[in-house]
Amino acid sequence: MRLPLLISVPHAGITVPAEAEPYCVLTTRQVIEDGDRGAADIYLGLDGHVVAFQTTPIARAIVDVNRAEDDRRADGAIKTHTCWDVPIYENHLAGDVIDLLLARYYRPYHARLSELAGSGSCLGVDCHTMSATGPPIGPDPGAERPSVCLSNGGGTCPESWIDSLADCFARAFDHDVAVNEPLKGGHIIRSHASERAERQVNGLREEVTERRRAKAEEARVAAEEAQKAAVKLNPAIEGILQRNAALATEQADLAPKTQEVVAHRREIESELGLIEGKVKSVRDQAEAARFPNAGRRSCSGGSGQHLRHLRPACPPDLDLVVEYPSLASLSTAHPRSTTPARLTRYTDTNRIVVMAFID
Repeated sequence: MRLPLLISVPHAGITVPAEAEPYCVLTTRQVIEDGDRGAADIYLGLDGHVVAFQTTPIARAIVDVNRAEDDRRADGAIKTHTCWDVPIYENHLAGDVIDLLLARYYRPYHARLSELAGSGSCLGVDCHTMSATGPPIGPDPGAERPSVCLSNGGGTCPESWIDSLADCFARAFDHDVAVNEPLKGGHIIRSHASERAERQVNGLREEVTERRRAKAEEARVAAEEAQKAAVKLNPAIEGILQRNAALATEQADLAPKTQEVVAHRREIESELGLIEGKVKSVRDQAEAARFPNAGRRSCSGGSGQHLRHLRPACPPDLDLVVEYPSLASLSTAHPRSTTPARLTRYTDTNRIVVMAFID
């Protein structure tokens, strides 16, 4: 048997719809913190125990169905900031995006609540969780809150009903229960009270069990996001791995060639060293052949000089060397020379050298 209740859970969702996703800058944690953390675990299981049930997967930060449609405050129906005063979008949403969000997620929620008025329910219960202290954007910023707050919007259900419910909560959970303080009831119970009696239940979401459920919920969302990211990244990762494998293969193929080049270079350097040694040896031999008397102390005279002209300029213990371009010039230049001389012909220079031995 189902209870004649309509349960509404407007803030259990954490989904950022596709229409707002390109503009939303909130992290998953910030989305969860703005909503009723733990509400899904506490209330969604009641679906099979009541005659009517309504919820939405859309995050409160994106579309808040518990605000009037024309509420354009920072914490209104289409918000600019979370209840913790965190900007939701980098820039304000365009008007056509706001209209889409209202048409697709806000209005259908309230239309469904009106449809369920004829489902046999005699009481509508709007279910929430709340933070232990009031958030910056709220009726009680920074104030400590009771464990349970029941609200009837100042008359959306008889006072005796809400007092009885408060007594039930106090006996069942042994917690402090407040009525209409600090929360007096939101747009849902106020706008649908004409269809049935309405009340709002706000449970303190910071209880230990709710923290555990919230952590499990965060872990589930994080796992889903990681899986989505992995799906997007897998092709890129596979491409990188394939390129790395191809580069490794190329490097393996080039290694023997590199070794061959290094060995060939060493051979060339060795051959160049030998060639340089041979060139140096040839140069040394050429110099020795060209100047066989290199290192000897001598006094030289130019072509056409007479031996007696050079003799006063040379010390008595030095050789006198006179170079002539040919034998003919030698005989012409010194027709009456009485100085003993030895003639040497250098084949590489085609010159005649007179070496006179001076007494």
